[in-house]
Amino acid sequence: MAEALRTEGNIWAGYRKNKTDWFSEDLKAKHGPAEKLRQCILPDARSAMWSTISAWLTVRLLDRAGVDFTYAGKPENCCGTPMLVAGKMGSFEDIHAQKHRSCKTHRCGYCYCLLSGLCMMWRVVYPEWAKKLGIDYNIKTNITLKL
Repeated sequence: MAEALRTEGNIWAGYRKNKTDWFSEDLKAKHGPAEKLRQCILPDARSAMWSTISAWLTVRLLDRAGVDFTYAGKPENCCGTPMLVAGKMGSFEDIHAQKHRSCKTHRCGYCYCLLSGLCMMWRVVYPEWAKKLGIDYNIKTNITLKL
């Protein structure tokens, strides 16, 4: 799992090159990785790689509701829960730093999560770790979605 996460960004060993295949082409110009907006959608690794219909439906729903959001795309990694639980703190800290950089790059201050466990990471675990690591963390998770 750790090797798959390091090389492909997810514990499921799905290829990073396929990570955005679920994202509708017609929405990429408006919500794709090139956009830098305050709200980001964060599909869990499983939804982005295998159970893509929930990620696809959520993006459609948010777009139709008029929500302005972006998706980081291929650079986005798994939330790191398995590494934290397994005690692989170095791997987890690397993931935490990547998530923080990704949000800063996309100027994202609010996150839509597709999985309650991912939401818990962003609401509880990441802020606690940011404090431990001396990182200024001001990212909010304002809704958990699961379709």
